[in-house]
Amino acid sequence: MLSFFPTIYPDEIFYSVFARYHKQSGNKDINISSSIAFGRKSKRFIVDLPNDLDFLTSQLPTYTSDYIIE
Repeated sequence: MLSFFPTIYPDEIFYSVFARYHKQSGNKDINISSSIAFGRKSKRFIVDLPNDLDFLTSQLPTYTSDYIIE
């Protein structure tokens, strides 16, 4: 379970949200943040098409995959 995740701002792209999460987490390597958030180390980000959100949203009670995509 994630100990925190940044608030998603209106009209913010998911890439930016994850970048804030990585910076605020204090992890030195993006692969560590990716492993914690998505359950695997190698995660390729497509800026305008978030994918593989099920693992992440299962750890976040306030967000759903549909909410993040919208």
